[in-house]
Amino acid sequence: MQVKSILCLTSIATLALAANVDDVLRDLELVATQAASLQSAITAFPSMAGVADLSAALSIHATAISVVTTLNETKVNAQTVPTPVSLEDGTQVLDTIDGMKPTVEGALAAAINKKYSFRGLFGDFPGPTAFDLLRQGLLNINSSAVALGDLLGSIVPPEIRAEAFATGEEISGALTEAIAVYSS
Repeated sequence: MQVKSILCLTSIATLALAANVDDVLRDLELVATQAASLQSAITAFPSMAGVADLSAALSIHATAISVVTTLNETKVNAQTVPTPVSLEDGTQVLDTIDGMKPTVEGALAAAINKKYSFRGLFGDFPGPTAFDLLRQGLLNINSSAVALGDLLGSIVPPEIRAEAFATGEEISGALTEAIAVYSS
């Protein structure tokens, strides 16, 4: 009898700790907000090498770290969502991700356009440069975004799975392009 009670309590505790699709949607909205902040910070970064300041570069780096942290937290929550996810819920998740694609692409385009500004900021000093920090941020965001995208693609219903993976590949492709620019 005690074993049944323990199993019952464990099951209830697991259900109570499990995230639901609304939790994942809230997390994704936070990612979208942070991506918009990242885009704004990169866009505001001076375009001329030598004019940029270290505090702006460090702010961009801190925002990138926040994006990575939230992507990772979203993945943790998504791992505990009961499956199968309904078509309606899966579509909401996909629509939320689709809605943030222009912001992500805008941030990456701005980063690509300002490569030489980041490269020029304190490039002669030892240690990591603003360029290095941005490249590392892009690598970390890509790693976390791919892991989350793969997970979300695996939990959405089969009817939209191909679209989910295609969306993930689009975002990863844009990140990979920016990483390539910052790797040369």
